[in-house]
Order: sequence, then C-alpha cells, then structure tokens
Amino acid sequence: MKNEDLINAVGKIDDRIVEDVSLTRKKRKKQKSLWVKITAVAACVCLIISGVWFGHDFGSDTSLSAYAIETAKYPETAQYPQNISDDNYEHYEDSYDSWFNDVRERTGLIKGHEKPIYSFVREALPAFLNDEKLKDENVVFSPLNVYMALSLLAESTDGESRQQILELLGADNIEKLRESVSAVWNSTYRDDGSVKRLLSNSVWLSEELEYNKETMKLLAEKYYTSSFKGEMGSDEYNKELQKWLSEETGGLLDDYAAEEEFSAQTVLALASTVFFSGKWDVEFSKSETALDIFHGADGDKEAEFMKAQAEDYYFYSDNFSAYRRYFKNQAGSMYFILPDEGVSVNEVLSDSAALKMISGEKEPSGKYLKINLSVPKFDISSRLDLRDGVKKLGITDVFDDGKADFSPMFSDDITGIYVDKINHSARIKIDEEGCEAAAFTTMMEAGKGAPPDETVDFVLDRPFIVCISDNNGLPLFVGVVNNV
Repeated sequence: MKNEDLINAVGKIDDRIVEDVSLTRKKRKKQKSLWVKITAVAACVCLIISGVWFGHDFGSDTSLSAYAIETAKYPETAQYPQNISDDNYEHYEDSYDSWFNDVRERTGLIKGHEKPIYSFVREALPAFLNDEKLKDENVVFSPLNVYMALSLLAESTDGESRQQILELLGADNIEKLRESVSAVWNSTYRDDGSVKRLLSNSVWLSEELEYNKETMKLLAEKYYTSSFKGEMGSDEYNKELQKWLSEETGGLLDDYAAEEEFSAQTVLALASTVFFSGKWDVEFSKSETALDIFHGADGDKEAEFMKAQAEDYYFYSDNFSAYRRYFKNQAGSMYFILPDEGVSVNEVLSDSAALKMISGEKEPSGKYLKINLSVPKFDISSRLDLRDGVKKLGITDVFDDGKADFSPMFSDDITGIYVDKINHSARIKIDEEGCEAAAFTTMMEAGKGAPPDETVDFVLDRPFIVCISDNNGLPLFVGVVNNV
C-alpha cells in the first residue's frame, strides 16, 4: 500500500486565547486577589516551525525552573518520517507504520467521551459569541481551551462550586471528568514533526501561602499541569508568566501575553493553552490568488481571495452552506460556514444544525459537487471577557466570595476567594499554504465513481464562520470573520 493510500485510509477514521480568571481573597480590610489565567492558543499554522520547542522542556529554562513545584510530563508521539515519498516508502515503512498506528490509537481514545463535549460546545458558542457588542467584530474562540480551563478550575474547587462546573462539563463526578480530560487531551495532543496540536496548563502560586502538595501532584498527573511559586507583583515573576504564555502559543499572541501580569495582591493564577499547526492537504496556488471585494460589517473592502476547485462534499441547511478543507497528515480540518443571504452570523451560531456540525456531532445534508472555492486571506484576533457567558451557563458560585470553595488548592483554611475576571484571547490567520492561529482543524477522499455533474460557486465575500477541528472533529477554534 502506498503512502498516499494509507493517509487516505486514516482520513476515514471517525472522528491561545488568553483566559484569565482573577480570584480575589478578602481578609479583614486587606484584599488579596486569586487570579486564574486560562490561555487558549489555537493555532492552525500553515508554516511548520522547525527546531523550536514551545516551552515543554522546563529543564532547559533555568529561570523558570527556579520557580517550579511540579513539572508536567507530556505524552510522547511517534514521529512522522520527514523524507517519505511514494518512491522511497519501503525504506521508511516501519517508521511510517509506527506513526500511522499511533495516530489511529490516539484518534480512538475519545470514543465514549464525545457526548459531554458536543453538549458543552452547543451551549458555549451561543453563550460566548452571541453578544450584541460583538456583532460587527472579528471574534476567535477556542471551545477546547475553555473546556480544559474549566476542567482545571473544577479540580481547583470543591462543594457546590465544583458541582456547577461538573454539570456544565457533563461529568457525574470529578473522577469522570478526569477520565474525559485524559481522553480529550491524549486524542488531541500531537507533536510528531509534521503536526503540532499542543496543550498546556500551569498554576502560578504566591510564595506567601502554603499550597496543597497533593493537589499539585494530581494536577501534574491528570491535567498535565506545571506549577510555580514566586513573588506576586514582582517584575521577574510577571516576565516568567508572559514568557510562558508566549512560548506556549508559538509567539503568535505576544501582544496579549504582554498584558498579563500579577499584582501584589494576587495569590493564584491558572493558565491553559492550545496550539495547533498544520499545512493544507492541498495548497492554494498563489498564482490563482486575486483581488476582490469583501462585503464586511464595516463596509466593502478590497482583499486577496484564494481560489481553488475541488470535487467534494458541499454541506447545506436552512440558514447556511459549508465546505470543509483538510490539513495534511491527519492534522484536522477547517469548516468554512457561509450564512445565507439575509441571515446573520449570530443566527447561524444559534442554529442547531450548525452547532452540531461545529461540535463534531453531526454533519448537515450534503451533496458531492464540483466546488469553485473563493476565500479571502485573513488574520483575525480578539480578546473576550467570558464572565457573563460562564454565569449564563450556570457557573455562579465561583464568582461569590461567600460561596466559592477553593480549598483543594491550599493547606490553610482560606475563605473569601472568588473569580473576578475571565478573559479569552485568540488569533487565526490563513494563506495559500495553510493556517496559523493562536489562542491563547486532511482532505476527505470522497467515493470513487463518476465525477459530479453539478457545480457550486462557494464565494466567501461576506461575513462567515470558520471552525478548526482535530481529526476527531472536536472544535479547537471557532472564528467569526466580519471584516478582512
């Protein structure tokens, strides 16, 4: 079997945003804030960056090692043979088979844990993106990152505070959540020399408080979380946080990372990142790229449109149509979702068929057609305050200093801690080679037979939605392109 045949076979397997949660501790008249930073980096990167390790080896970083309590050991992934081709496949057959089997095994780890993720995505997208204030803005959101961040928050809390988070995440108890987090993490995580889908968590503690050592060990083992302890408010500790965020997001969110810092009153910070990198399975030809008009929310503007022709599935529903384009070597895929004329982006983000497609649960109706694709090159980013959305989803106690329970994090009996702020920053950009995104998604071989008779022009020249998914269909990032 040739290399290409094996890749196609894998394709039929079922399938950084910066969040920052500030927690504040009150004691007598003096107030201390407990700050949880959740960083999501969703990067679908067209440029494969070689020779760069995005902050996963703290042993080489002496400055950060000085603050380390527990260091997460990330899962190893079989490496893709870099020089493989149809002509020399036999020479690389063993290493290719090792990589292929590793991808297949990891893809299957999510089985049995999909329903809670589907449910969370269907609830989260309207809660966080259907905001009147965002209707004309570009927005990037990472469902996977927020799911991971809230899971970390659940493990950091107890009592009703934890129960509210578990209910949103669809877990009967904390043990079930740990199982789901492990399944999602290990099915998503890849660093094989061809694809980067990296997830990272960290806890930042104040040196003034005694932390719970068992909790730090559990977070390292179950959530791949590294923990650190230092002087809150100091320039040195702030720089280490900013450096960690920058490294874990491949430098794509440096401007947002530079805004993150501890105050002297901070007692705790949580950070979670997602980084995705992959090339298009079939690149756009640069010679076909041409200027055209994008009818954006802020008016008509000239933009570079990438052109491609494909024989593939064209999806459609009552309010939208969609096309899915794959990345190489099972990196994932990107949905381009175009609302029908007269239908707003927000209406589509509340449409059950669209939400099921984005979540990876179910594709809408589709036809195998000749597709003339025209999509603008774009680079979009956003920073969102997620507090109101989290409250809408039923998580309220963590925002109340009289009800929030963060006892698992500390050795001392500390009360009065509550979530003060949750921010989410993210970025996506695409060009002819692929996609680059940070917050801080293989080409599907359709059935053999006669080519399709019908042709559709799929021109994304007005506001549209994109969704980057892993090879299980789980949404890593969702972006709303209102302007280019």
